[in-house]
Amino acid sequence: GTAGAGGSIQNGNVFYSQSFDAARCAAGGAELNDRGMPVREIERRKTPEELAAEKAAAAAAEEAERLRLAQQQADRVLLMSYATEDDLRRSNQQELEVIESSIQTGRLQMARQERTLADLLAAAADAERAGQAVPAELAARIDVVRAQIEEQRAFITRKLAEQAQSNLEFTMRLIRYRELRARQDALMRGEAS
Repeated sequence: GTAGAGGSIQNGNVFYSQSFDAARCAAGGAELNDRGMPVREIERRKTPEELAAEKAAAAAAEEAERLRLAQQQADRVLLMSYATEDDLRRSNQQELEVIESSIQTGRLQMARQERTLADLLAAAADAERAGQAVPAELAARIDVVRAQIEEQRAFITRKLAEQAQSNLEFTMRLIRYRELRARQDALMRGEAS
């Protein structure tokens, strides 16, 4: 055989050449043998949109595979970390107790700060009733305690959100744990029969 003649279609016309010309074969075609029979198809050149779509699809497939592998790893860790559903519940309960302890400590600190603020405000009111200006040091202390109370309030709000998030994550882990255990049990029954 010869190096092969090429045939392609351009603007509705068939084009033949003894050598491959990428520009003329952009619409695709076929490499022909010396008897004019096609021996290899030549794909048409892809548009920039098609190339971008292929690239996006490849990236999406790669991300899906990464997520699948991450889920497999998380599933292995979940099953290895907790022998029983009760173990999972105990772990969650311990986490919630730590958060609740932080919330209670924050509330106690805030109550102390609020009492301190009330005492400072009473001292400032006494000064005003006596016709005196509120001492700058007292006013500054009032501002500091108010800021501390706001910090405690924000801390407690964050801990309450953490508590809610922990409950949600526990529910999701429990559902997944049950699914994985049911799958394992089904496999064990299938292997035993």
